[in-house]
Amino acid sequence: MYSLRFIIFLCCYISNIRADAANNETFGINDTEEIISAIAKNDEKQTESNGESINTNNITSAVSIGNDLSNKTEELHPVEVSAQLDETEAKVLKGSLNRGCVTDTIFVVDSTGSVRNIFDEHRNFVERVVELLNVSSEGDHVALLIYSGKLRHRVVHSFNSVQNKERILQKVRNLPYMGGVTSTGVALDHAFLELKNGRRAATAGANVVIVTDGFSYDPVDVEIRMLRGLPAQTLVVSLPKIRSESELLTLAGAEANIYRDPEGVSELAERLQNSCHQNNIKKPDGGSKIDQLVKDSALPSNQDDVGLNTVQIRDKANENNRVSSNANQDENATDNGMGVAGAATGQKEKCDVNIVFVFDASGSLKDRFQRQLKMATGLMDVLPQSPAQSHVGVVKFSGKGKSRIILPMNNPLDNEEIKNVILNLQFFGGTTYANEGLEKASAQLTLASDSNKSIKMALVFTDGFSQEDISLGSQSLQDEGAYVFSVAINDQFPVNKEQLRIIASENASRVFMDKNYDDLTRTVGELAKC
Repeated sequence: MYSLRFIIFLCCYISNIRADAANNETFGINDTEEIISAIAKNDEKQTESNGESINTNNITSAVSIGNDLSNKTEELHPVEVSAQLDETEAKVLKGSLNRGCVTDTIFVVDSTGSVRNIFDEHRNFVERVVELLNVSSEGDHVALLIYSGKLRHRVVHSFNSVQNKERILQKVRNLPYMGGVTSTGVALDHAFLELKNGRRAATAGANVVIVTDGFSYDPVDVEIRMLRGLPAQTLVVSLPKIRSESELLTLAGAEANIYRDPEGVSELAERLQNSCHQNNIKKPDGGSKIDQLVKDSALPSNQDDVGLNTVQIRDKANENNRVSSNANQDENATDNGMGVAGAATGQKEKCDVNIVFVFDASGSLKDRFQRQLKMATGLMDVLPQSPAQSHVGVVKFSGKGKSRIILPMNNPLDNEEIKNVILNLQFFGGTTYANEGLEKASAQLTLASDSNKSIKMALVFTDGFSQEDISLGSQSLQDEGAYVFSVAINDQFPVNKEQLRIIASENASRVFMDKNYDDLTRTVGELAKC
């Protein structure tokens, strides 16, 4: 048996000879048969390498005979073997679709317990779609990610891997069924990183194909917006009869982007290959903070405390106590009654504003949750409008183990997009474990800038009725040198002012009720000017 690439090489070579024969009568079919005959005679000397039969003697014979044949004609066009191998290999495997643009597509495949009975069909669907793409180094690029629980997600084939269709198809066929719970949001975070870092910026259309039944235990709304913001087209494949239609629609963005029919392979492949659009995605520098922050937010429960433990936070305490001490000195010198130093005379320098909003989503806040969100979006208006200066994180908490980093600090969204994220936050309900939320907020600020021209703030919206000790989380925020404010709505509801004061660094002047919202807005606005 000859190797696949060698046969393709031979076909390309013969194709060119026949093309020349049309213009030069000294070349004919007998010449090509001579090449084949010479190779056949040396077939017994083949060697095995990586499961493929490779005959180096054949190659030597072919080249030698080719040189002899070239003497029969005065003009022989050169064979662009490398280019023809890619083009021919894509066509040999399957009848690929043809069009004038290239795309980068990542398939995100659900391998959890809820898709057990349909996993093989989903895997087969992906295989058939890939077969129709023009995969090659210069053509379509494909990445493959499989996932189940919050810690079980990996890229099986990346955009930076060799773009060989047969190799990718083999990886698709070998995708394992893993079982377990479904953490689609975590997988989408991972897909965001792969697409952002591995795709061809500004030269290809970008696609994310999510293969799932839509039953996820973690939120997906923020993650899907970040993917679309790259920009990327999001499409969904869902073949089971029982599925979460509402989440599928969130993932797809439109009903027309959901594929439920096993026979929709060709239509989806065509959609992918027609997704070319101009975009100017700037690839990140090595060690980008955004990458690390998204990785941290990729784990929605306690495991997303990558570096959130109090030991690491304390390691920064000595450095940040200096910031905290300076802040306290300024406060004592010029306190304006709102717990913040008054505006300095003269024009303020531009600075980085690092702020994290922390929302209590427990049962006691049910009737106040939306008001909290609206108050927070109003505060966004007094922050710098430039994404380069304003860095906003969002944390939500309720019961034990139900604290979430909804939006990591230094995310790529602008202020208006962040407002939309906040306004669309979902209410949790249940008990109140505020300390977890405070620790996550502190971790986000840990990763923010510590330069002299930066400021850190944490605004904690809660009624103060936590069922766990909040002292550690509150201390962590103080150690970050952050201005911490407690914000409560108490016009018709009780609040725990003692806990609110502890959260606000034991400073009662940094505790605000909804009736003092205008004072809070002025305070945050002044701080944002550094």
